[in-house]
Amino acid sequence: MKESACNPQIRELLESYQAALGEPLVDCKGDVTSKVWNLNFPLIMHDNTIDPKFNYANKAAQNLFEYEENEILGLPSRLSAPADQQKARKVIMEKLKKDSFITNYSGTRVTKTGKLFQIVNATIWNTYNQDRIFSGQAALILSFKTHSPSKN
Repeated sequence: MKESACNPQIRELLESYQAALGEPLVDCKGDVTSKVWNLNFPLIMHDNTIDPKFNYANKAAQNLFEYEENEILGLPSRLSAPADQQKARKVIMEKLKKDSFITNYSGTRVTKTGKLFQIVNATIWNTYNQDRIFSGQAALILSFKTHSPSKN
């Protein structure tokens, strides 16, 4: 991947994906940053702080979670899960640290406005910086279903 083709954060995300899954996420020729931003699938990443915070969300992820970029970046990623699902989400994130990646992940998430949706199929992987130091985790949401409102 060319140095000028994408910013270091996108390069970290893509190189970590390829190292974990053995295939590229996108064609790394041309404007890679735009390709990742415009993917049809939500792609989101958080850092490696004690309470991990989102540090990247492409356009599809921002639309799905109903956040503007300035709202989602820096948001604790645990808040993407409903309160009753946060413990299960944390267990998966801890398991992922040992396993490198998970495919066919499913789980319930919540938007900024409180709407629930079900991730049906996602790939989640660990990200590493250029020195191969663990830097966080990323998720590519390949399939999801929105929950229908309850009828009383």
